[in-house]
Amino acid sequence: MVDPECPGRAERRTRFFALAAIALGCALRLTGLTLHSLWYDEGATLYLATAADPVEALSGSRHPPAAIYTIRAWIGLAGESDFALRLLPALCSIVSLALVARLSWLWLSGHARWIAVLLYAVAPFHLHYGQELTPYAFLELGSLIAFQGLGAALARDRPRALDLVLIALGTTYAFGSQYLGVLAGASVAGAAIVALASKRIRLGGAIQMIGASAIGGFVWLPWVLTVLPRQQETIWGNEARTSLREIVEIPFRLFVVDASALPGTWHFVGYGVAGALWAAMALSILALWQRERAEDRVLFAALAAPLLLALVLAAAFKNFLPRYLTAASPMLTLAVARGIDSLRPRLAVPAALALALGLSIFTVFHRMGNRREDFRSACADLEQRWRAGDACVVVSGTPELFAQGAVRHYLRQRPDILGSLGSLPPFQEGSVRIARGSSLHVIYRDNVYAEPDLTKLERTYARAEQSPLRFKIQYLRLEPK
Repeated sequence: MVDPECPGRAERRTRFFALAAIALGCALRLTGLTLHSLWYDEGATLYLATAADPVEALSGSRHPPAAIYTIRAWIGLAGESDFALRLLPALCSIVSLALVARLSWLWLSGHARWIAVLLYAVAPFHLHYGQELTPYAFLELGSLIAFQGLGAALARDRPRALDLVLIALGTTYAFGSQYLGVLAGASVAGAAIVALASKRIRLGGAIQMIGASAIGGFVWLPWVLTVLPRQQETIWGNEARTSLREIVEIPFRLFVVDASALPGTWHFVGYGVAGALWAAMALSILALWQRERAEDRVLFAALAAPLLLALVLAAAFKNFLPRYLTAASPMLTLAVARGIDSLRPRLAVPAALALALGLSIFTVFHRMGNRREDFRSACADLEQRWRAGDACVVVSGTPELFAQGAVRHYLRQRPDILGSLGSLPPFQEGSVRIARGSSLHVIYRDNVYAEPDLTKLERTYARAEQSPLRFKIQYLRLEPK
């Protein structure tokens, strides 16, 4: 699906802009790695990756093991500092950015190529999860590996053995990192079916590509049959957020994270970016309607198939969050770039740069200070006030081993404190009490599940000191009543 290359100077200019965008994207991913505190999900991921038995620990989670074992191996090499932990997803995100560039050369032409690379390079969605110790950067990488095989197979109208291997391996790693990595397989299947209907590929080739993605998923069948049932019995609830608004905001939410970072006077940027993204999608659909290009039909199939499957799954399991759709984001970026490129060149270039600027504004505000659950500051408060004979607990309303992940990380140089980090119920029930003159230090994660636990604890302990609430995290010092 490669259009004739831009002649001479135009092609060199396109490559230069794409390389500049990749350089910018790399710089953005490698800077600010330690700005934000590790938050709850990252602490939970760290607990899973460092557990003595990761499979048993994962039984109490809702994740497959590929990303966890990748992080485990990395910690053995690079250590457990904030910088080292965040560097791994950043490197995965950089590789993903390079793969998007290759995919855009396989699938797009002209200005659309470098526009796609630029938008992916500066999108806050990818910058955020490219600097977060959770499975999403690994899900993104696996999906894009699979899409390399898909794009190359469609470019030559038939799959080679290497293309099928990439599809299978990418799907395996995506699904093994996060269960909705299955959406990468849906993209491959949707694209293959429409390519067959458009006579871009033969029946045998379509079956081979769909089969390769299916094999990638079936690798995890033993895990799905043995571990997933235990995971479904855990306390973790589904986040029922499948509303019309959530669906309408999908294009925006797959480019932007933490819209609340914008001050009130800057909200116009958010509306402008959302409007521009929807306008680009509309232009892309219009171009598909008017020109009837087989490449566009296949691209939209690769985008629509995972979104439709995600909606079906959301209707069944009541669990719908934008980050779960990471596997759909590369195709969405290509579609947006295709829509912008359908404008006249004198309009397309300024429109692309304006959209990239709008996306970058989110990142600027997001990096002006810590904007994640601030376990780091709460643990620093605890260290400053710690005295021999004190005790500490974490109150989060969730399983303690997961809740303690970030706390144990930030207190890893204080074995004396970690030795006194206890389980919450004995303090609530009074079976464990601290001596008069000593303090019970609490790291509190504010939510509806944690509030009853704190209320019960405060029946026998009184607040002596408390910090401000920093993105849901608060330090409390309690004394026996």
